[in-house]
Amino acid sequence: SNDQAFSNVHSEARRRYSDFVWLRKHLADRFHKKQVHCALLLTPPKLPPKTFFQSKLDPLVVENRKMGLEKFLCDVLKDREYLPDIRLHLFLQTDMPVDNIESSVSGISTHAPFTMTVVTERAVSEE
Repeated sequence: SNDQAFSNVHSEARRRYSDFVWLRKHLADRFHKKQVHCALLLTPPKLPPKTFFQSKLDPLVVENRKMGLEKFLCDVLKDREYLPDIRLHLFLQTDMPVDNIESSVSGISTHAPFTMTVVTERAVSEE
C-alpha cells in the first residue's frame, strides 16, 4: 500500500484463503465492538466465494479467486478505520502465520514480541 499508515510501500506475503477468512473475522469482531459505542456501521468487505465444484488447480478458478482477494484487500484499505489495526499491518507486511500474529499481538507468544519496527527491519535485512 502507498498509504502513509504502512511503513513498507511494497510487501509480499503468501496467504491461504483461510488466512483471509481469519482477517475478515478479526476485523468484523474488532470493529463490531466499536459499532456498539458510536453507532458506526462498519462491516468488512465480503470475500470471494469458495469454489465447491470446481478444481482448485483450474487456472481460471485460481485467477478469479486471486482477483477477488485483491479486491477484498483494496476495499479494506479504502476504509481508514481499519488502517491502525496491527493485525492488518502484520498480515500485509510479514509472512507470519496468522496464529503467530494473534499470539504476538495478544502477548501470549512464547516468541519475542513483534512490533512493526522489528518486522520492518527484519524484512529490510532479508532483502
